[in-house]
Amino acid sequence: MKKWVLLVFVLFLIEVVADELETIEIEGNYNYGDILIIKGDYISGIDKREDINIYLICQDKGVSVGFFKLNLKENANTEFEQTIKIPSQIEGPCNVVLKGTSIEKEIGNIVISRELDGNVVLNKEVFQLGEGLIVSGIIKGFNTENITGLGKIYFIKNNDVLFIDHFNVNNGNVYYELLLKNLAAGKYDLDIEINDLFGNKLALNGDIGFTVSDSLNLNVVTDKKDYLPGELLNIKGNLADNFNLEDGRVLLRFTDDAQFEYEMNNNNFEFSYKLIKNIKSGLHTFKVIVEDINGNYAEQELSLNILPISTRLDLLLDSVELISGQSSGIILELFDQADDKINKQLLVKTDCEDYKQEILIWTNKQEFIEIPYYVKPGVCKINVQEDILFIEKEFNILENKQVDFNVNGEFLVVSNIGNIKYNDDVIIKSKNDTIERKISLGVNETKDIPLYNLLEKGKYQIFVNDKPFEVEIKTDKNLFGSVFSAITGYAVSSDSGGQDIFYILIGIMILVCLAYLLRPKKKITKEKNEKYIDLAVAEKRNDYVERVYSSKEPTVKKKEKYGVATEEDRKDFRERIIKQIRDQEMKDKRMVNYNNQEGMFNLFN
Repeated sequence: MKKWVLLVFVLFLIEVVADELETIEIEGNYNYGDILIIKGDYISGIDKREDINIYLICQDKGVSVGFFKLNLKENANTEFEQTIKIPSQIEGPCNVVLKGTSIEKEIGNIVISRELDGNVVLNKEVFQLGEGLIVSGIIKGFNTENITGLGKIYFIKNNDVLFIDHFNVNNGNVYYELLLKNLAAGKYDLDIEINDLFGNKLALNGDIGFTVSDSLNLNVVTDKKDYLPGELLNIKGNLADNFNLEDGRVLLRFTDDAQFEYEMNNNNFEFSYKLIKNIKSGLHTFKVIVEDINGNYAEQELSLNILPISTRLDLLLDSVELISGQSSGIILELFDQADDKINKQLLVKTDCEDYKQEILIWTNKQEFIEIPYYVKPGVCKINVQEDILFIEKEFNILENKQVDFNVNGEFLVVSNIGNIKYNDDVIIKSKNDTIERKISLGVNETKDIPLYNLLEKGKYQIFVNDKPFEVEIKTDKNLFGSVFSAITGYAVSSDSGGQDIFYILIGIMILVCLAYLLRPKKKITKEKNEKYIDLAVAEKRNDYVERVYSSKEPTVKKKEKYGVATEEDRKDFRERIIKQIRDQEMKDKRMVNYNNQEGMFNLFN
């Protein structure tokens, strides 16, 4: 048995040694799907049929990629050629091995890779919305053949994939076009992947980028800055760029979201907008916006000033009855076309019988007007005019009876600060005395009363109509002052000594009357005396007759001459009549002095 085994083994060695395999060395880089050509000669020592497998051994991993059979003749050279397609299961450095039943040989080293070779470019780096982005290039494999496959393009902004698109690769040619519209402005990156039919690919990550702009260079102007309500607002504008907008439009947008649309012609526009009549006064801002269907956008903010038009004027008085010398509240309300208040100064005119006034007053705030204390009672008018607006109201000045007291040294200063004549008592109180004086003052009139004729020397706290004062009297009373004091006033205090002064005054008056009686008398005409005597006799006769007839007691009849006065009767009545005439003349004279504001007793009048 061992003998036969040894024989077979020797025969096998003889056969292996006899076969020879010669091939062309294989090397290079290959992609998936590439064709690998194996050529060679096989010399066998015997006739036989040989099965040969083609293996790719890559990193200790073997894959059978082909198989062929050879009919060999003894010592004959048999040529063979085989083509295989690189599979996609393996990658990297690989050995090509032919393995038959009687022979095994490594015929080359190759590198298998799925990476394709090529490059793509963009037609430009900066795009305006509405322009077309074009990606183009040539993609090849390691065998320099142009590939056919599918491309995928990723649009990335701020590391976020916004969208993905696809394109075909035909015969190695890459061509992709996209109209850029409604994209946010900014920088974009493109990641491109190209895969052929066998799984080979080309990845271009972060190598390509572009920038999108959606802004336009807009210039807008208005015809002026200040407008009246209801006026036309004229606007002109243009785009400084050469880029022509597709379906461009112009929008006029106000802050209240009111929007109006206008057309654009060759990057230029011009239009008018009529302002509403009740638009608010003051500064307004608005925007002019230019945009198109692709997303290009431009805006410019402008401002205009609306001048107010006065449309309503109101005059409000705190009261329609005023006391002169006091102030009264007044409010002027001025409204514009939007019924908003206008703040400005207006001229207010006041017209009274004896007084006129013009003052500037701010509108829409509490102000005050003051009527001087001397203005007569009666109706006054107050009016205001603003442009074509006019308003007038009436108010009544009430009677104001008022005096003011002050002390100037030894004098009491009395001023009429009312608007009617003052004719009333002044009450002066000291610690021990209360003195009343009647005083008459015209409107705006002032009088000085010497206190030294009313008070003895010394320091006093006095109250004049309950108004306190501190006074010091240094001057002695004079005769006329004492007379003045006693005649024009009276003391009501029980311990004031006023009664003594009164009696002294009575004595003085008696002396004055005696002096008056002893003055040279005017001659009384005989006719005048006769007249008075006859009147007296007639009066006595009438009294006598009345007395006789009215008496109940019987009278003694005497023989008398009725209606004839005796000489004694005439003398008696003459003396009494003369006295009455003198008394009447004295009285009349005093009345004349009083009415003419003369005489030493009329200081208060």
